[in-house]
Amino acid sequence: MTEPRTTFAILARPPGWNAAYRIAVSCALLVTLAALAAAAPAAPAPRDSASTPATTRVDSSAVPREGNPPPSRKLPLDVTIEGVDGELRENVKGVLGIAREKGEVNEAQARTLNGRAPREIANALEPYGYYRSTVTSKFDEQNGKWTVRYVIDPGPAIRIDTVDVVLTGEGANAPAFRRVLGRMPLHKGDVLVHSNYETTKAALVDAALRNGYVDATFTESAIRVDLQRYQAAVVLHYDTSYQHQFGSLVLQQKVLDPKILEGYANFQPGEPFDYRKLTDLEQNLANSTYFSRVEVRPRVDLEEDRRVPIVAELDPARRIRFTAGAGIGSDAGPFGNLGIEMRRLNRRGHRANIQTTIGQIEQSGTAQYQIPWPYPRTDVLTFGLSHGLVKTQTTSERASSISSTLTRAYRTNWTQAYSLAFRRQEFEVGIDRGTPLYLVPSASWSYILRNQPLDPRSGRHLVFSAEGAVKGVVSSQSYVRGVAQGSWLQAFAGWRNRVILRTDLGSLWTDQFHAIPGSVRFFAGGTNSVRGYGYQSLGARDSTGHVTGGSVLLVGSVEYEYRFLRQWGAAVFYDIGNAVRTTSDPLESGAGFGARWVSPVGLVRVDLAFPLSEPGRRMMLHFGIGTGL
Repeated sequence: MTEPRTTFAILARPPGWNAAYRIAVSCALLVTLAALAAAAPAAPAPRDSASTPATTRVDSSAVPREGNPPPSRKLPLDVTIEGVDGELRENVKGVLGIAREKGEVNEAQARTLNGRAPREIANALEPYGYYRSTVTSKFDEQNGKWTVRYVIDPGPAIRIDTVDVVLTGEGANAPAFRRVLGRMPLHKGDVLVHSNYETTKAALVDAALRNGYVDATFTESAIRVDLQRYQAAVVLHYDTSYQHQFGSLVLQQKVLDPKILEGYANFQPGEPFDYRKLTDLEQNLANSTYFSRVEVRPRVDLEEDRRVPIVAELDPARRIRFTAGAGIGSDAGPFGNLGIEMRRLNRRGHRANIQTTIGQIEQSGTAQYQIPWPYPRTDVLTFGLSHGLVKTQTTSERASSISSTLTRAYRTNWTQAYSLAFRRQEFEVGIDRGTPLYLVPSASWSYILRNQPLDPRSGRHLVFSAEGAVKGVVSSQSYVRGVAQGSWLQAFAGWRNRVILRTDLGSLWTDQFHAIPGSVRFFAGGTNSVRGYGYQSLGARDSTGHVTGGSVLLVGSVEYEYRFLRQWGAAVFYDIGNAVRTTSDPLESGAGFGARWVSPVGLVRVDLAFPLSEPGRRMMLHFGIGTGL
């Protein structure tokens, strides 16, 4: 789709001059300017505000004195801007070259920058409708700095006199375009704000791309400013052309059943063409692990009956991929892992993986077999085997399990999972020991929304889960366990400030608490819990003083983060919570401060936390990766 460049026409003099008249006037102006220059070389002639709206009054100290050339010494600049506030002032600062200069400059350089300032200030104000600004400047040397003061009078804002918006083509009356025009921030009498004009253009283009009008184009688009009448006209003529539709999907590959891959598309032939759905298809195929290269293209040149065929060029990835990694965490300690991924076992898209982890806290091995079913784009059926040993300062547990899990996308940004697992667990928690068996059905629902994955400025994350077992149904004890987790992140007052709130709530219902393994009980403390305390070191205690966990989990956290650079920041936080037997039991609290670094793999967090509930206890260092969402 093509789009002509937007034009801004400034109408300051009446049209219709013929060539001879223009030549005569030009010669007269040249003679006059030469005479003025000879009579007074240091004083520029005043200019009509209608043709040059920005005028400048310069303090006499800003004019170089003859016989006294500017010194070559370099000094820093101190720039003051007065007369405008808010968004206007920020735009002036962003455009003004002398304000952006960070280093030291000599006097000649400073005066050159100062000489450019009036035009730069005028350029910064015009997008907000101020075409008759006046700038008074004062240049001086004070306290070892070049001090420059600009007093700006933006003058009256120019207003829109005419709005000429015309839609043509088959989509002229389409609801999508009519919604754009209904919300258009351009009306007769409004102040001319250039961004409102650009926003309207972008909204029309977006509506066209989302609804199949891929040939839509602006036949005319302009802002016309008449400085003599001090009025503006907005012209937008948009030819929507006709609506295209999705045609057949052609998958250029030979390794998988095409019916499996067709499930990754969220459109059907005959639907209105939408470029966003092509992007979704490309991302879905790229994330499937089946292919090393994915390119999805609409073949407009092969269009028939308004239907555009979609061609996906797919290069298969290697069938087997080996992985290895190592790391360290304040909760998990040092660890390493090895893995093998079998990305494509057959034409039905079945895949498998084996993972081994060896660390200070955990030694485990897992194997999974995954079947894309019944909707391969969003759903997968997983059969799993696992065996491992987890040993913390409060628990020791060896467990084996076999499970089946169906994971499905549920509405927008929601994922649901249903599982059935058989577990054998051998555990020790304080004086509690046992080797129970369980047949555990479980379900979970999770919601996540964030504006970007690695360093979001806003985000929400919710998790709800429930599981249980019934004594006598291949289970040693009966229990029901429910968990609700939530986190909220929001930047405010620009990009530097953000607040993170987090809560974890849980409850365990059983009449045989001491026979339940530690992995089913609740514990608190650690990097993602109550900081200032060791990993899973908080909970109810037995008669010997050992932490045995609780049947109720209550954790809350509030954190303020300040970014002094785009990738570096600092944080202060307060955490409170515990794993208790009843909600009336006391909670523990911790507070501290930390550093933040936005690394290529995510947000790195390093915190020093003080255990407020135990004043004599030393502070703890916590570190991890992730935003907490």
